[in-house]
Amino acid sequence: MTDPELRDVALAEFLQFAMPKFNRGIQEHNPDGERGLWRMSPLQLCRAMKEEAADQWFYANALERKLLDDQGKNDN
Repeated sequence: MTDPELRDVALAEFLQFAMPKFNRGIQEHNPDGERGLWRMSPLQLCRAMKEEAADQWFYANALERKLLDDQGKNDN
């Protein structure tokens, strides 16, 4: 796959995924419209980003360990 093909596939997948996910987040965290990202202070936004980054760290570690485990099984 070329880089432009990868880009196009990734963007198409993101567009299909992102809006429904964001809408579910609105329903879960701000269904009455009284909160929301725009009403968060810059500090609140920064802390929310740090929380998301922490989750991503653990997802990446779990995936890496699974890949290494699979690689070890294939080496035998």
